[in-house]
Amino acid sequence: MGGVRETISVVTLTIDDCLAWLPRPTLLKVDIEGAEFQALSSATELLSAPYPTLICEVAGANAERVTDLLRSAGFRLYDPSRPNPLAREIEVATPDTIAIHDDNAALYH
Repeated sequence: MGGVRETISVVTLTIDDCLAWLPRPTLLKVDIEGAEFQALSSATELLSAPYPTLICEVAGANAERVTDLLRSAGFRLYDPSRPNPLAREIEVATPDTIAIHDDNAALYH
């Protein structure tokens, strides 16, 4: 019972790799089951101007690191589960986080 039955090799790409052949997103949903910090920390091109708005599911174990990463890139964090979610920033990323860059904040207020 259990154990490894088969190993399959797959090609993986960073988000920045995808920017070479896909249009730059204005909105990006990140839902990758606990790997959000790894994905976002290698997305330096994505997290630079022009800035996308991010909707990110953040695992509790990654909350502090994702918060620090996004804040250091100039993003404000919001919790969409709260009433009027863009009225107040949150201190730490939540399981559902909206991240809006300071340069785009006027678009949402």
